[in-house]
Amino acid sequence: LQSGVAQESLLLLETRAGAVLRDLLAEPDLGDRLRWVALETTGRLGLADMAGEVAGSTTHPDPELRAAAFRALHRLGSVPEAAQASLLDGLRDEVDFVRVQASHAAAFLPAEVALPALEPGLGDESWWVRRAAAASMARLGDDGVAAVRRAAETHPDQAAREMAVQILLEAGVLDPAGARLVKGVA
Repeated sequence: LQSGVAQESLLLLETRAGAVLRDLLAEPDLGDRLRWVALETTGRLGLADMAGEVAGSTTHPDPELRAAAFRALHRLGSVPEAAQASLLDGLRDEVDFVRVQASHAAAFLPAEVALPALEPGLGDESWWVRRAAAASMARLGDDGVAAVRRAAETHPDQAAREMAVQILLEAGVLDPAGARLVKGVA
Protein backbone atom coordinates (compact mmCIF):
# COMPACT_ATOMS: atom_id res chain seq x y z
CA LEU A 1 0.00 0.00 0.00
CA GLN A 2 1.05 3.58 -0.54
CA SER A 3 1.86 5.50 2.62
CA GLY A 4 -1.26 7.68 2.45
CA VAL A 5 -3.56 4.69 1.94
CA ALA A 6 -1.94 2.81 4.84
CA GLN A 7 -2.28 5.84 7.10
CA GLU A 8 -5.92 6.45 6.22
CA SER A 9 -6.69 2.77 6.80
CA LEU A 10 -5.10 2.88 10.24
CA LEU A 11 -6.81 6.17 11.10
CA LEU A 12 -10.18 4.62 10.28
CA LEU A 13 -9.53 1.99 12.94
CA GLU A 14 -9.36 4.81 15.52
CA THR A 15 -8.63 3.50 19.03
CA ARG A 16 -8.71 -0.08 17.73
CA ALA A 17 -5.58 0.72 15.70
CA GLY A 18 -3.40 0.36 18.80
CA ALA A 19 -2.83 -3.37 18.47
CA VAL A 20 -1.85 -3.07 14.80
CA LEU A 21 0.39 -0.07 15.44
CA ARG A 22 2.03 -1.79 18.41
CA ASP A 23 2.89 -4.79 16.23
CA LEU A 24 4.18 -2.57 13.42
CA LEU A 25 6.44 -0.52 15.70
CA ALA A 26 7.79 -3.70 17.33
CA GLU A 27 8.88 -5.06 13.93
CA PRO A 28 12.66 -4.51 13.60
CA ASP A 29 12.62 -4.95 9.80
CA LEU A 30 9.70 -2.59 9.20
CA GLY A 31 10.33 -0.36 6.18
CA ASP A 32 10.99 3.30 6.82
CA ARG A 33 7.85 4.52 5.02
CA LEU A 34 5.57 2.23 7.01
CA ARG A 35 7.39 3.08 10.27
CA TRP A 36 6.78 6.77 9.53
CA VAL A 37 3.08 6.01 8.92
CA ALA A 38 2.86 4.08 12.21
CA LEU A 39 4.51 6.89 14.17
CA GLU A 40 2.41 9.60 12.57
CA THR A 41 -0.82 7.65 13.05
CA THR A 42 -0.05 6.87 16.69
CA GLY A 43 0.42 10.57 17.36
CA ARG A 44 -2.61 11.67 15.36
CA LEU A 45 -4.82 9.17 17.17
CA GLY A 46 -3.44 10.25 20.55
CA LEU A 47 -2.67 6.71 21.69
CA ALA A 48 -0.87 7.86 24.83
CA ASP A 49 -0.33 4.31 26.10
CA MET A 50 2.00 3.74 23.13
CA ALA A 51 4.57 6.38 24.05
CA GLY A 52 7.04 3.62 24.92
CA GLU A 53 6.74 2.05 21.49
CA VAL A 54 7.15 5.45 19.82
CA ALA A 55 10.23 6.19 21.94
CA GLY A 56 12.10 3.36 20.26
CA SER A 57 12.28 5.39 17.03
CA THR A 58 13.78 8.53 18.60
CA THR A 59 17.28 7.21 17.86
CA HIS A 60 16.59 5.98 14.33
CA PRO A 61 19.35 6.86 11.83
CA ASP A 62 16.82 8.49 9.47
CA PRO A 63 16.15 12.10 10.58
CA GLU A 64 12.59 11.95 9.15
CA LEU A 65 11.82 9.08 11.52
CA ARG A 66 13.47 10.76 14.50
CA ALA A 67 11.38 13.86 13.82
CA ALA A 68 8.21 11.76 13.40
CA ALA A 69 8.87 10.05 16.73
CA PHE A 70 9.37 13.38 18.54
CA ARG A 71 6.26 14.82 16.85
CA ALA A 72 4.26 11.78 18.00
CA LEU A 73 5.53 12.12 21.59
CA HIS A 74 4.50 15.78 21.55
CA ARG A 75 1.03 14.85 20.33
CA LEU A 76 0.81 12.11 22.96
CA GLY A 77 1.79 14.61 25.67
CA SER A 78 4.28 12.20 27.15
CA VAL A 79 8.00 11.47 27.04
CA PRO A 80 8.84 8.12 28.64
CA GLU A 81 11.87 8.15 30.90
CA ALA A 82 13.63 5.79 28.47
CA ALA A 83 13.37 8.46 25.73
CA GLN A 84 14.59 11.44 27.75
CA ALA A 85 18.25 11.07 26.78
CA SER A 86 17.45 10.72 23.08
CA LEU A 87 15.14 13.73 23.29
CA LEU A 88 17.92 15.80 24.83
CA ASP A 89 20.19 14.63 22.01
CA GLY A 90 17.46 15.60 19.54
CA LEU A 91 17.58 19.18 20.80
CA ARG A 92 21.17 19.30 19.47
CA ASP A 93 20.55 17.27 16.30
CA GLU A 94 22.36 18.45 13.17
CA VAL A 95 19.06 18.49 11.27
CA ASP A 96 16.88 21.50 12.03
CA PHE A 97 13.48 19.82 11.60
CA VAL A 98 14.52 17.19 14.16
CA ARG A 99 15.48 19.99 16.59
CA VAL A 100 12.08 21.60 16.01
CA GLN A 101 10.13 18.45 16.85
CA ALA A 102 12.39 17.60 19.80
CA SER A 103 11.85 21.14 21.12
CA HIS A 104 8.08 20.70 20.94
CA ALA A 105 8.26 17.34 22.74
CA ALA A 106 10.54 18.77 25.44
CA ALA A 107 7.51 20.57 26.89
CA PHE A 108 6.66 17.20 28.45
CA LEU A 109 9.97 16.74 30.25
CA PRO A 110 10.36 17.78 33.89
CA ALA A 111 11.03 21.54 33.98
CA GLU A 112 14.37 21.13 35.74
CA VAL A 113 15.57 18.97 32.84
CA ALA A 114 13.86 20.79 29.98
CA LEU A 115 14.64 24.43 30.74
CA PRO A 116 18.44 24.25 30.62
CA ALA A 117 18.25 21.99 27.57
CA LEU A 118 15.84 24.25 25.67
CA GLU A 119 17.58 27.54 26.43
CA PRO A 120 20.28 27.15 23.74
CA GLY A 121 17.49 26.69 21.19
CA LEU A 122 16.52 30.32 21.67
CA GLY A 123 19.64 31.31 19.76
CA ASP A 124 19.33 28.61 17.09
CA GLU A 125 19.89 29.63 13.47
CA SER A 126 16.44 28.26 12.61
CA TRP A 127 13.44 30.51 13.28
CA TRP A 128 11.32 27.39 13.79
CA VAL A 129 13.66 25.98 16.45
CA ARG A 130 13.73 29.32 18.31
CA ARG A 131 9.93 29.43 18.26
CA ALA A 132 9.50 25.81 19.40
CA ALA A 133 12.07 26.20 22.18
CA ALA A 134 10.51 29.41 23.53
CA ALA A 135 6.97 28.00 23.31
CA SER A 136 7.93 24.82 25.15
CA MET A 137 9.73 26.80 27.83
CA ALA A 138 6.62 28.94 28.35
CA ARG A 139 4.53 25.78 28.82
CA LEU A 140 6.72 24.62 31.68
CA GLY A 141 4.98 26.68 34.34
CA ASP A 142 6.14 29.76 36.22
CA ASP A 143 9.84 28.86 35.98
CA GLY A 144 9.52 28.46 32.21
CA VAL A 145 7.69 31.74 31.77
CA ALA A 146 10.32 33.46 33.93
CA ALA A 147 13.10 31.97 31.76
CA VAL A 148 11.41 33.21 28.58
CA ARG A 149 10.99 36.66 30.15
CA ARG A 150 14.70 36.75 31.07
CA ALA A 151 15.51 35.79 27.47
CA ALA A 152 13.26 38.58 26.20
CA GLU A 153 15.11 41.09 28.34
CA THR A 154 18.71 39.92 28.30
CA HIS A 155 19.48 37.32 25.62
CA PRO A 156 22.52 38.44 23.61
CA ASP A 157 20.84 37.51 20.31
CA GLN A 158 18.21 40.01 19.15
CA ALA A 159 16.30 37.32 17.23
CA ALA A 160 16.06 35.28 20.44
CA ARG A 161 14.83 38.33 22.38
CA GLU A 162 12.18 39.05 19.75
CA MET A 163 11.00 35.44 19.66
CA ALA A 164 10.75 35.37 23.45
CA VAL A 165 8.63 38.55 23.39
CA GLN A 166 6.40 37.04 20.70
CA ILE A 167 5.82 33.89 22.76
CA LEU A 168 5.07 35.96 25.87
CA LEU A 169 2.55 38.01 23.86
CA GLU A 170 0.88 34.84 22.56
CA ALA A 171 0.77 33.36 26.06
CA GLY A 172 -0.92 36.50 27.38
CA VAL A 173 1.97 37.20 29.75
CA LEU A 174 2.74 40.50 28.01
CA ASP A 175 0.41 42.95 26.35
CA PRO A 176 1.61 45.06 23.39
CA ALA A 177 2.50 47.98 25.65
CA GLY A 178 4.52 45.71 27.93
CA ALA A 179 6.27 44.17 24.94
CA ARG A 180 7.42 47.61 23.81
CA LEU A 181 8.96 48.20 27.23
CA VAL A 182 11.06 45.05 27.12
CA LYS A 183 14.70 45.95 26.63
CA GLY A 184 16.10 45.30 23.17
CA VAL A 185 12.83 45.05 21.28
CA ALA A 186 11.97 47.81 18.84
